[in-house]
Amino acid sequence: MEYNNQRSNDGYKQNRRGGKFSNPNYSLDDACKENKDLYDLLKNEEGLVETEDLLFISKELEGTEINEFEDMCDDVNIDLLRGILCYGYENPSRPQKYGIKPIIAGRDLLLQSQSGSGKSGAFIIGAVQSIDLKLNKPQVIIISPTCDLALQTHKLCSALTAFIKNFRISLTVGGVPRDQNIRELTNENEMCQLVIATPGRLEDVLKSNKNISASIKLLIIDEFDELLSGSFKEKMKEIYKLMSSNMQSCFFSATLTNEVLELSNRIMKNPLKILLKQEEMTLDGIQQTYINCENEEDKLQVIKDLVKTLEIEQFMIYGNTIDKIEYIFEELCNSSDYNERDIQIIHGQMEKDVRNEIIRDFKKGLFKCLVSTDLLARGIDVPSLFLVINYDLPNDPSKYIHRIGRSGRFGKKGLSINLINTSNTNDISKQTIIKTSFDCKIINFNDYYKNNLSK
Repeated sequence: MEYNNQRSNDGYKQNRRGGKFSNPNYSLDDACKENKDLYDLLKNEEGLVETEDLLFISKELEGTEINEFEDMCDDVNIDLLRGILCYGYENPSRPQKYGIKPIIAGRDLLLQSQSGSGKSGAFIIGAVQSIDLKLNKPQVIIISPTCDLALQTHKLCSALTAFIKNFRISLTVGGVPRDQNIRELTNENEMCQLVIATPGRLEDVLKSNKNISASIKLLIIDEFDELLSGSFKEKMKEIYKLMSSNMQSCFFSATLTNEVLELSNRIMKNPLKILLKQEEMTLDGIQQTYINCENEEDKLQVIKDLVKTLEIEQFMIYGNTIDKIEYIFEELCNSSDYNERDIQIIHGQMEKDVRNEIIRDFKKGLFKCLVSTDLLARGIDVPSLFLVINYDLPNDPSKYIHRIGRSGRFGKKGLSINLINTSNTNDISKQTIIKTSFDCKIINFNDYYKNNLSK
């Protein structure tokens, strides 16, 4: 097929962030050593201790865990607690057990834990409780790398604060009128205490009126590994220049790199740390598998066969480039097993309203399969999503954790399948790097199928 002759390896050449897989001087040994060195450093760092639930925490946090939300009656607004319980939160997750109190206490915090573990709930609860409801000014900012993730954070925050009177949230992202965002942060009658933003719009609004940042006492960065590196790095520097030097900073993400750790240590003031043990980073409850394929065409046939064989309610397919996912989408739509009512595609070049509609429909279960770039590697929760297929393994190893974390959310079972082109050494090397770096077990899908699905 002409497409494959031209593009079969495009995902491995077009890493816009200069990923390590595209660097010919960056070896498997380099990748493994970098990851292990980082966690060895953290394990040996003075002040970090290991907990029974597989976390490394600052020694100051020992004995401060929250075992039940009802135990927080003396620590949080009763209307916030009511929202927490009505939302369906029962017992705090690992990030919530240790991560809420430091935020409320005004401490800088670095928290790394796997996707779907309740990080968003932790920082939202901490952020809301940190706000002085009597002060009608913006006080807390939560920054997300994408509009889609910011929208999801806004939705969760709105639910948790539903019973708090006169509490206002500004969604400061592209797609919301700029004038509205400025009014929400400057006009006394429309003033919002909590701002959920993306970097570009936030920088623009803050620079339009430098008085806005004067009342900000807490900045929370969600997915800090993404926002403190790559194309976001300069924007975040500009945002920090506008903030008070006394501002509290809290960083949350599923993954952590040496570069980001060093940068966060320069930005933060004596931060408390909560870190998931390395061997636990690959997500509880998700069975990771692979299928060997002879070539790119074989990958498509494998997907078609899987759909016929497995009873799957909803699943996602990830490719590395827009060209690749458009190819996957077109080929599946042209097969007799699919039509456009069963499958949709999403990527960053689509209009935001169109993307939001696709995400809403997928969450409602209106179609079965969503083909995506890494645009949706983070920040989408679909309760019925069981399977994630990596048509391409990601150029950045840490994105693998985010991708497969779309399944198995909040303790549910999940399955990931990596399609490995055995004629392409890049595919084989990528999976080896992931297995060694994250110390995870990825088994042959046939063995998983025989033991779990063929009965």
